[in-house]
Amino acid sequence: KELRKNLMPFLSMKGIKASSAEILIMQETNQVLNYLVEMLVRPGDAIITEESVSPDVQRSLRLVGGELASAPVDKNGMDVKALEELILRKKPRLIFVNSSFHDPMGVVLSNERRKRIMELSKRYRIALIEEDACSELVYEGSDIMPIKAFDDSGNVVYMYSLSLSFVPGFSLAFAVANRKLCESMAYLSNMRQDGPDWIIQKLASKYLADGTYLRALGSFRSLYRERRDAVCARLDEMKDLGVSYEKPRGGVYIWLKLPKGVDSRTLSSLAYSRGLSVIPGHYFYPDKKEGVSHIRICYSHESPDRLEKGMDVLSEVLKELLATGT
Repeated sequence: KELRKNLMPFLSMKGIKASSAEILIMQETNQVLNYLVEMLVRPGDAIITEESVSPDVQRSLRLVGGELASAPVDKNGMDVKALEELILRKKPRLIFVNSSFHDPMGVVLSNERRKRIMELSKRYRIALIEEDACSELVYEGSDIMPIKAFDDSGNVVYMYSLSLSFVPGFSLAFAVANRKLCESMAYLSNMRQDGPDWIIQKLASKYLADGTYLRALGSFRSLYRERRDAVCARLDEMKDLGVSYEKPRGGVYIWLKLPKGVDSRTLSSLAYSRGLSVIPGHYFYPDKKEGVSHIRICYSHESPDRLEKGMDVLSEVLKELLATGT
């Protein structure tokens, strides 16, 4: 109860008005998503996601028998025209949106599209799940208002995690939803005894109340900005090899387009054998037929030295594959 009370001012700063009864504390956003789809989705129900979309999200939606339909993503986020066409054709049960510093592409859903998606959710009476794990990690530009801030119908379930924006290993997330939905998810959590550790909750409550969390965000933004800039500087050196990317203005992901003819699956396997882990792009597409020309790079938890070594490996592997034509 104390943590939920201390979350209310933080949410208010983000434009979200919520009572204590409309906040559910969990370990991670994937846990919230699992509960939501278990309660709301029947086998065969259509669920609209972005394309590309996290493999963890795909797994959660498919485990309950949901049929995924995806709307393309560009530099301004989900294509809302394609979204409405899918709504009319598929009659979906849910819409899932990763609104800020999208995993894996790193893009931010524009304010215009946030409002439009909210309008579509309200017009067609479709629940909207908004995942918002990276919105505090803004390095350039203004802060970002979540879609939930525009919600006057109670259609949006907002999910937020401290795992990226605070101390690594600090496993705590929360959802904002209508009271009945929160009560149902809390019941499932109690039955399965998989709620967050009480010590983590006490610490989070204290850090929110005394301002520690907000102060720490400044330090994490500075740290992650330096890591992003270091990785991007090395990628710029590789542009002669044929790579390309859009530098994200926040978050922890870079979506790298590989040189023509280089398969992300081959590259990721070879890189992994040399100590570098990147995710091949096809994992982020529900049909696994696209994304073979991309990899996702995550720079959040590695030291500058290890990031440099990782970029050395990436450069070496790219040169080898280009030389051999594989």
